[in-house]
Amino acid sequence: MKKLLLTLMAISLVAFIGACGSNSEKTEEKGKVTSEQVKEQAKQAAETAKTYVTQKKDEFLKELEQQYAKLDQEITDLEAKLSQESAEKKAALSEDIAQLQQEKQEVAQKIADLKNASGESWKSMKSGAKQSLDDLRKSYEQAASKF
Repeated sequence: MKKLLLTLMAISLVAFIGACGSNSEKTEEKGKVTSEQVKEQAKQAAETAKTYVTQKKDEFLKELEQQYAKLDQEITDLEAKLSQESAEKKAALSEDIAQLQQEKQEVAQKIADLKNASGESWKSMKSGAKQSLDDLRKSYEQAASKF
């Protein structure tokens, strides 16, 4: 009886060890990373980064265009107000209005350039566009203060 019990224990132990070994082999196979998996993950990461940059660019452009449109309307209103002024005042402010028009064209060009910029190059261009819009805002405020 002792021999039978020892034999059963030995068989159980061998079966247990065998079962554990096959699980560890399966785990190792699952843990292996192939070059194809790495390529696929890198491709997905690149696509995600590209999508993120595009979203940020679109958000920035939308905000910039909204600010530009508002400022453009304010400049148009200022020009309409100037048209009702005396000839002397028109002459005195015509240089300011011409400066506003020039700066407005520069900002519009920078916005157009940003729209056409690639994913990475727009980052370096955005500060220049923002600065140009800020300069236009200052010029407008300066001209409006003369009324």
